[in-house]
Amino acid sequence: MAHYERRAEAAFDDEALCGADPGGLFLPALEPYPYMMTPCQIAEFTGLTSQGVRKLLAAGEMRGVKFGSKWLVPKLCLLRYLNRREDGGENDEDAQMRQARGSR
Repeated sequence: MAHYERRAEAAFDDEALCGADPGGLFLPALEPYPYMMTPCQIAEFTGLTSQGVRKLLAAGEMRGVKFGSKWLVPKLCLLRYLNRREDGGENDEDAQMRQARGSR
C-alpha cells in the first residue's frame, strides 16, 4: 500500500472517530488504548466487567468482531455505543418500554 493511501485511511479513521465522539468526551481518554480493544480493556475503561462487555457483544448491543472465542472491538464501535448510551439511545428506550409493559 502506498504511503499516501495509508495517510488517507488514517485521516478517514480520525474523521470517523471524531464524528462518533462529537463532544470530545471519550477520545482523549481512549488515546492510550489500541484501536482494536479487548473486553478487558473496555471493562477497564468503562468500569464494566469483562463478562458484562462480552454479554453486550453477544446481545448485539455493542458491535465487535469475534475471532474464535475472543472478541475485539474497534474504538469506533465503542464510541458509538458510549454516545448512544449518553444520549439515552435505543437501549435505554427499549428498557423503558419493557419496564412499562411489565408494570401493566
